[in-house]
Amino acid sequence: MRASVLDRRRAWFCLVVNALVCPGIGSLLAKRWIGIPQLGLSLVGAAGLVVALVQYMGPIIRFQRAPDPGPYLQNGFLSLALFVCGWLWSILTGVLLVRGARPSLPPSMGEREFPVP
Repeated sequence: MRASVLDRRRAWFCLVVNALVCPGIGSLLAKRWIGIPQLGLSLVGAAGLVVALVQYMGPIIRFQRAPDPGPYLQNGFLSLALFVCGWLWSILTGVLLVRGARPSLPPSMGEREFPVP
């Protein structure tokens, strides 16, 4: 089943949400189920970054010494890569939504605050 075509204004909104708010949410707002793995990648990546940072900073805060950054750095880069993949994928989806959108219709006379003479 083919998803419905959005108007240009809503497609731009979905792109902005994907790019600036949370990857995958804009795709889901556009009723594209591809947003679920995009959201999953970005959430797993963000959570992994937080975990790596907490694991690295914990010994520094407790003992005032820096541990070997090797494993924490690897986990941080892997998590960052997951987040960036989800983010770029959602931006690509948003761009495709905008490219395939139909032109926005002007508001009807009843929706205008002041009628145009």
